[in-house]
Amino acid sequence: SEVGNYTAASKLSLLIPFLLKVIQKDPYYRQVKLTPEEATVKLRQTLRTLLEYNKKYPDYGGFLPWVDIRPNGTIAPASTKVPSLDNGQLTWALAAVVAALEDSSDTEFRKIASMAQALLHAQDYSKFYDPKAKLLHGTIQYDTENREWSGDATYYINDIFEGTLAVLWGVLNCQIPEEAWDNLAIPTIEYITRHGEKITTLAGFRASFHEHWALAYLPIMSSALAPLYQNYLYAQADHARRNFLPGFISTAYDPKGVYRQMGVPAIAYNPVDRSDVAVLYATAMSMLISPTVGAAWLTKLYAFKDFVTPYGGYESV
Repeated sequence: SEVGNYTAASKLSLLIPFLLKVIQKDPYYRQVKLTPEEATVKLRQTLRTLLEYNKKYPDYGGFLPWVDIRPNGTIAPASTKVPSLDNGQLTWALAAVVAALEDSSDTEFRKIASMAQALLHAQDYSKFYDPKAKLLHGTIQYDTENREWSGDATYYINDIFEGTLAVLWGVLNCQIPEEAWDNLAIPTIEYITRHGEKITTLAGFRASFHEHWALAYLPIMSSALAPLYQNYLYAQADHARRNFLPGFISTAYDPKGVYRQMGVPAIAYNPVDRSDVAVLYATAMSMLISPTVGAAWLTKLYAFKDFVTPYGGYESV
């Protein structure tokens, strides 16, 4: 497929914790073909690049839009539109670096933690806050002529899904009022299984598994919301069984390489493009709800004929 010469805050929010786990010699990462020393170099390079970006583009206030990686190696904003949702994911990834390394006996690790802390200090989520709606804007737009920001009044972070990370960070760090958290809805819906069971679960924007990214960072499964998430996994599994799918659904590239807004129609409050595709990362994410059930389905997907290639598993089947 094509090589994407770009990145975004959400992509880095996966890369950074991955490198951190390799550095920490986490047992689950023992087969990764990257040494802790190599991961340390890559993490330091990543954080240094972000610091240089902030210095070169101070008007963005420490936040990332989509970013172009040019042939000569330089980076530049690909857009003047900045998402709160993706940046919230990156913020918590940076916080993980600080938490893991700031008290290390290794001077180099403490320097890396200081770099991550400097990136966090540059961020202020009040930039996204709308005092009238008492919510965060999903995106804000930068006007290069008058050097002012304006919020998208058609898109707010108003539910507990992906944008939760940005809202919670802003509240915990006293950057935005607590009402931005209190005003997050918990949308639910009734789902009827193929055996006629009626369960209450979370109603998704498209009922795509990626909407529950916050599960990777927050102890949601130890909260009162856990039953709704258990039922969400049950609904995904029921949909997969009904449609003879070896895994679960998320917005992703379909088997023909087309990016699709995919999900489970019965629990989505917006139309989906496709609902007949099993996505690798969606299936893996299910382990954040139930490690045992999720691992069983992931094993099933990996067993799909010719699914694993020398480059890893395919995105979807």
